[in-house]
Amino acid sequence: VNLHPCKDLSDYKIGVRDHGRYKICLDSDAFEFGGRGRTLHDWVYFSAPEGVPGGPGNFNDRCASITLKVVASRTCTVYEKMLEGAAQQHGKDAPCAEAVRKAIDAHEAAAQRRRQ
Repeated sequence: VNLHPCKDLSDYKIGVRDHGRYKICLDSDAFEFGGRGRTLHDWVYFSAPEGVPGGPGNFNDRCASITLKVVASRTCTVYEKMLEGAAQQHGKDAPCAEAVRKAIDAHEAAAQRRRQ
């Protein structure tokens, strides 16, 4: 979340629970939510080790972190760990992305019914 009225953040580091690859699953600045589309959705973030949670050398009590290239002002963005192995090969969505996609489809269907 970056609620500053005009300052974008760059190279912003956040702690993550698990090592792996992360992607955006929800972005309040996306065009489909009436935003300005300032965040790249095809970017994949790779985690970096941060030490043992609760021990020295960790980041925000997490064992890994990702560094976000740009966090646009007045936005909220949710990242999720990408599926690995067989699930990825079968083209499955991670749980958050699937839930967001269903919510958007339901919203669009309701809007279509109201227009009729």
